Amino acid sequence: MSEHFRQIFLGLIIAFFAGFSLFFLVSKDGPDPEPPNEETPVPDSPLWGVDSVNIANEDFMNCITGSFGDPAVFGRYMVDKEGVSHGLTSEEIEYLHANDIAILPIYNHFEDATTYEAGVAEAEQAIAFANDYQIPEGVALFADIEPIYPVDHQFILGWHDTISASPYQSGIYGVFSADSELTAAFQQAVAENEEILAETVIWSNQPQVGITTEATAPEEFAMEGPEGGLLYAWQYGLDAEVCNIDTNLFQPEILDYLWR
Repeated sequence: MSEHFRQIFLGLIIAFFAGFSLFFLVSKDGPDPEPPNEETPVPDSPLWGVDSVNIANEDFMNCITGSFGDPAVFGRYMVDKEGVSHGLTSEEIEYLHANDIAILPIYNHFEDATTYEAGVAEAEQAIAFANDYQIPEGVALFADIEPIYPVDHQFILGWHDTISASPYQSGIYGVFSADSELTAAFQQAVAENEEILAETVIWSNQPQVGITTEATAPEEFAMEGPEGGLLYAWQYGLDAEVCNIDTNLFQPEILDYLWR
């Protein structure tokens, strides 16, 4: 190879590597690509769901989806209560979660919602049940205060104080109409401890509209409950003639308090 061609060849090699280095530096200094958004989008409208004393197996879910719709939330009871409700099973927990259905845990192992000591004792039992199920921290445990149960503000104070000291969140179900005994007791409890209003998820069965399908559920989320409270769950329809369910609407915010 002549000296002339050798110089040309070396020049081309130098130019190639210089260009490659410049390209690499420019690429390196450019902005990194944004990571993909892996967060689950939050719905901007109420969610439809159900609750039941029955075990949510595939046959029962087929009844619900065939007659009513596809629930996003399912309220289920923790541990059997003889003659009243079937408790959650490991199989249905797996089934519901596999179908992207959030679980609302209900505690109903009492029939008298009075006295601070009882509120503490029932909350401790609810927490023990939740631990047995390995329910994650941050999930709300709902005390089921039925319309016929006696209730006072001391029970609510005891329930809240105990649940709030645990990894879980406080929830209460019941008749939260303006003139109900439960509403009066709740307001009195809030007067003694303002944190109860900000920390208790309310599940109200008022007003009653009646059982509907998902498609014909109320267009407006019109539940009654304590003003300024976490009014996230409305059981608007009771005792369906088929499938043994109640029908509910939920504000999207409740997803932060459910077992998913």
